[in-house]
Parts: sequence; structure tokens; C-alpha cells
Amino acid sequence: MNQLVDRWGRAHTYLRLSVTDRCNLQCNYCVAAQGIYTHVHREELLSFEEIERLTRLLANHGVHKVRLTGGEPLLRKGLPELVARLRTIETLNTIAMTTNGILLKNHIGELRRAGLTQLTISLDTLRPKRFARITGASVRLFFSVLEAVELAIAEGFQPLKLNVVVLRGFNEDELEDFVELTHRLPLNVRFIEFMPLQGNSWDRQRFIAAREMLERLAARYELRFLADATQVGGTTRDFQVPGYRGWISFIAPISAPFCYSCSRLRVTATGLLKVCLFAPPLVDLRRLLRTGATEEDIIGAIHNALQRKAVEHPPAEELSSVPTLPMTVIGG
Repeated sequence: MNQLVDRWGRAHTYLRLSVTDRCNLQCNYCVAAQGIYTHVHREELLSFEEIERLTRLLANHGVHKVRLTGGEPLLRKGLPELVARLRTIETLNTIAMTTNGILLKNHIGELRRAGLTQLTISLDTLRPKRFARITGASVRLFFSVLEAVELAIAEGFQPLKLNVVVLRGFNEDELEDFVELTHRLPLNVRFIEFMPLQGNSWDRQRFIAAREMLERLAARYELRFLADATQVGGTTRDFQVPGYRGWISFIAPISAPFCYSCSRLRVTATGLLKVCLFAPPLVDLRRLLRTGATEEDIIGAIHNALQRKAVEHPPAEELSSVPTLPMTVIGG
């Protein structure tokens, strides 16, 4: 098996795959980027057959984890069918999904039975009115997300990951509230730095470095260091308050980039390959899949793209002007 290795020696074993470019929320730190983008038609999305074929090809070359993203992936009809298809790929160890949780309670059992192994819910606030302001959704949907969190844990998604993008003047006053959530629930709360993308109104004044978050929490809590997953190809530094069921993590793509251990490939909802979140797409995989390309053709195109992958992404102030796509299209 030939692994997907770039010119810096990084093996790519993790596929993040957007299944739709649509979202049912209008988060105000993301919607600006949405405004420069027009949604695609259904036939422009990769079909389930194409997704399965592509994932199977990549699994033959070392990919062992796939994450379904969006947009909001549960807006893609029949998603449990796709999970079941991917479950037949024997060398896949992990089939994960990231969702905003709005629709999750109606699908959680079916997804689990289909073979979903990991689940992440994005939730930036624990305050109902603030949730409505951030997302543009009703307060009622906030409680649907909280219900989905409980249901997901009951279905066996333990630990359940909770992604929290932290911005100054936005939700940084809730760090302690999220820590307390890990007291009674087996959650991995992941505090994520605000990342600059074209059109998302990033500025340094709203940015909070992971180190500052950690120092603030360490002043109140005894934090036991668990692991630095960035040393083994992950993205987090993990800590736990002794006696709490869950733990917290910090993800610092801006203040402490983990590019040196990057193992990710990203495929957009329309089949464009990105070898870095902050770089333009390099290969139109949909075109290759629909024009009779062989496995050698497709893997060869991916190998060639990987040889163009930079050793690291540019500084934060440059990233917001780099031409890219909205996160709903990229797949996170």
C-alpha cells in the first residue's frame, strides 16, 4: 500500500468530507463568508456512490478515518445510508461526523446503527438568548441541541466532542460554564481559536489565543495535563479537572500551528480537493470520477497535489485575504 505522503514526509490518513454546502444556521462569524457564495445544485454534489468510491480508493492508500461535515451534514437526505456504505470499507477505523445538532435528535439512533463511531457537536454558547443572537435561530432550537447532546451520550457516543469557537467580546465569558459541563457529562469540550478566512470579518481584537484561555482557567481550576495530541498528528492539548467526568482541550491553529503533523485531506461538497484548510483547491475529483478516471489516475492526481502542499500556512493577518471558500463548502 502506497501511503499519501507529501514532500515534507507527512502521511495523510484522515479525510474530512463535506456532504453539503448548505447550513440551517446563520452564525454571525461565518455568514459574512456565506454572502460571497452561491449554493450549488444537487447534481453538482458528489453522489453517495462517488463518495464511497473515493473513500475506498483513499482507504487503499492509508486513510483510516473519515469525518462527514458540511454545511450541516444532516441536511443531506439519506445520510445514514452513506454511513452504512462507508462502514463496509474494512480498513476504516473511524467514521465521524460534525453537526450543529439542530436535526440530530431525529437521526441519532439510525446513525449509530448505520455505523457512525464518533460525533462532534458545534455549540458556541450555553445561553439561550445568546445562541439566538449568534446563530439567527430561535431559542427553542437551543434546547433541541441540548437534548441532542444528552441523547448522543445515551446512544454511546462517549466521549461526545463539543466544539466551541471562542471570540473576545462574544463568548469568552463562558469558558468556565463549559468546564462545569464536563463535571456531570462525559464530554470533551474543545476550545478553538477563531480562524481567519476570506470574508469572515476576522480581526486581531476578537481573537483569543489558546494560551490565554488556558491561563484563565488554570487560575480557577486545578487542571491535570492529559496529553498533547499535536505531538502525534492530532490538534489538541488536553486537560481535566480531577473528579470531573469529561475533559477540555485547546486547539490553536493560529497561535501554535500544528502544520508539521498535519495528516488531513479535505474534499468539498462538490469534490474539490484541498490539501490545506487555508489554501485553494488543487484537484477537481468530481471531474475525474465522472470521466472514467482509473484509481491510478485519481491517486496520482492526489499525490501530485500533496507535493504542492506548503510546510505551514501563512501568518494570521495574511490568511483573511487568501482566496478560499466558506467553511460550509470546505468541510471544516
